[in-house]
Amino acid sequence: GAAAPEPRAKTKLTAAAAVVMGGLAVLILFGAWWYARSRSDPPSLAVIPLANLGTSPGDDYFSEGITEDVVAELSRFSGFKAVVRLRSEGRQHSVDRRRLAKNLGVSFILAGTFLRTEHSLQIEVTLANPESDRIVWHRDYRLPLDKVFAAPRDIARNVAAALEVPLDATPELSGRHETDLESHKLSLQARYFRNLETWEGFRKAEQYYRQALERDPANARAWAGLAEVYLLMAGSGAQDEWARKAEQATAKALALGPAIPETHVANGMVLKRCHRDYPGAEAAFKEALKLAPRHADARREYGLLLMRELGRLDEALAQLEYAANLDPLSTRISSNLSELYRARGEFDKAMRAASKHLELNFRDPRSHRNIALAYFLLGDNDKALHWARKCTAIQHEQDRGRHFERGLQLLTLVQLYSGRIEEARQTSRWILDLDPTSTQGMATAGMVALWRGDYSEAAARLEAAAQLDPSGFLWPGGVRLSTMLGHILSESCDPVGAQRALALSDRLNRAESVPEGSRILVPDRVLDIVAVHAVRGEAREAIDLLRRMVDSGYRSLVFIKKDPWFTALRHGPEFRTLCDRMQREVDAMIGRVEAPPDEPASNLPPIRVSVRANNTPSRAPVN
Repeated sequence: GAAAPEPRAKTKLTAAAAVVMGGLAVLILFGAWWYARSRSDPPSLAVIPLANLGTSPGDDYFSEGITEDVVAELSRFSGFKAVVRLRSEGRQHSVDRRRLAKNLGVSFILAGTFLRTEHSLQIEVTLANPESDRIVWHRDYRLPLDKVFAAPRDIARNVAAALEVPLDATPELSGRHETDLESHKLSLQARYFRNLETWEGFRKAEQYYRQALERDPANARAWAGLAEVYLLMAGSGAQDEWARKAEQATAKALALGPAIPETHVANGMVLKRCHRDYPGAEAAFKEALKLAPRHADARREYGLLLMRELGRLDEALAQLEYAANLDPLSTRISSNLSELYRARGEFDKAMRAASKHLELNFRDPRSHRNIALAYFLLGDNDKALHWARKCTAIQHEQDRGRHFERGLQLLTLVQLYSGRIEEARQTSRWILDLDPTSTQGMATAGMVALWRGDYSEAAARLEAAAQLDPSGFLWPGGVRLSTMLGHILSESCDPVGAQRALALSDRLNRAESVPEGSRILVPDRVLDIVAVHAVRGEAREAIDLLRRMVDSGYRSLVFIKKDPWFTALRHGPEFRTLCDRMQREVDAMIGRVEAPPDEPASNLPPIRVSVRANNTPSRAPVN
């Protein structure tokens, strides 16, 4: 017979097998560890609006609506790290999904198509991992039009199940009213025009919401949207009328949809803006977030309340950063985050937030404006001027809404503070050419007249602005129109008029006092009190309050050093000490600033300015 294997060879084979088996065991254990580790990180995904396969461009509103409803349903699952809602341009098939996921910091992308026929809606949706090109979940829906509202909830539940995200114990949307389909479409059209953020857009949004409510008076979301539009319209004239309408719409929304987050967001906005009931507004926003913890707009509005009215800036930062993670492509949230960093005296971080958004949307004018404002506050007028001009050029190309006016206003102030007074005069006249009733335009023109030494024109401009908006501030300096007027009248040898204007500022500041316990006093409110003391010659009170602001993080040195209402403070050693302290902080921030992404000026459209000497508008006023 055959000879038996030698014991040495058998031992070698056994050892080799042991090594192989051990290696396999290590690989299996490592794979299990890696899988468990990857699964321990909460999943994050981006939702791309569905691509319209039909021939009617108007059906794109369905895409927007279904997308928003899917995101709203997914926001009820706290197991997601982030749910990012992309804008319409993300639906294009040519988009590089892998690069998109990397830029947004998400692991999965939910995308698909839809086709509306006469009696049905066909939806095909796919959840995929762009990095591995792996399809995680796919579903085709064929739904009659009256059942279309069930699709977003079913999509959200299947996505959560596919990613092993447990269903939370958050309340079901039992109060959600499955509205008439035409009413839903009209609401989506209204939302589109609201997002344009122009006066004409607000008007059209109001019309579409009213048409939606004529079709279905029980559409709670339409009532909530209408209330928000009224509040936005209240920012420009006839404030009492729009505020009253906003309250009525909000009451309807709450009665019809107490389990719908948007109704509580609208209620919080009404309580904040119409009644200055800040505890009530905070409770309303918290109720919205209880219903939908990942509702980006609710996080944003709550953050704005904490920042602008309550001065709780650390809490505001948490809310706005959360909102930015939920919706990183939102221009409004990005702009608000930059505003918060400015309020905290962190201009380098304000720059970074604007630059980050600019990388995602290079033609966003508000990011350009926030970069210009950050450079302005850091004392670099040349770069501020460059970015302010870019902001104005892009906004001029896109539309001439209220943000175009804000860009022109910033350009005027940068020109003024950098000694380009005649340029500032021309730009301020352009603002009033666009809208002769703009309070900010009047106040800015008054500021320019004051720097030119024309106290008569300055007083006339500020009086007109203060009559239209008695409690208003000049953006971005943070001093009331009435305080500015008080300074001008004091310098014009009208002490009675000056004291009358300053007394109005006193009453307003007392009525809007900041609660104790705030991390930092709300800059706009407190800086105005400093200015009132300075105009009256009460240097001790002004310096003490300014020191408290600096201790809390106030760093807007450019206003303190150059605005004329602080002139009386500039000769004292304590004032110079505070300025030196702020300057050291500003210098440190300058060293941390990274240059934002830029493009050649040749790529920007030209601006053709046509200013009329009598300020007659060259087109219908914005407001």
